Amino acid sequence: QGRGGAYIANVVKLRCADVDEATGRLKDRPPTPEEAARGLPILHQQIEIIRPRVIVTLGAPAVKHLTGTTEGVTKLRGSGLSYRGIPVMPTYHPSFLLRAYTEENRRKVWSDLQAAMKKLQG
Repeated sequence: QGRGGAYIANVVKLRCADVDEATGRLKDRPPTPEEAARGLPILHQQIEIIRPRVIVTLGAPAVKHLTGTTEGVTKLRGSGLSYRGIPVMPTYHPSFLLRAYTEENRRKVWSDLQAAMKKLQG
């Protein structure tokens, strides 16, 4: 349980990364289907225990693995997805915002978060 009743969970419970050949450092990457399949049962249990009134997914892998959609976040924003009757509000992953830190993208995320808050109030 975080501030304001928020709970943060991940599809994959361990870091997904590969060695960057140029730097020798680990570079994060989206989870493979196999990695996600190992973590999803735990995520489903977490959601069942916590019983959230709304789920905000951050990035394409989260919304894809949770809902089974194949669409990207840009198309899914505001689309009315759900997971077991719980509204799902897809938005951009923070790492995307760091790479594409524009006023337009910040406004989109803020709009998504406001929509999630409206779901909580109504």
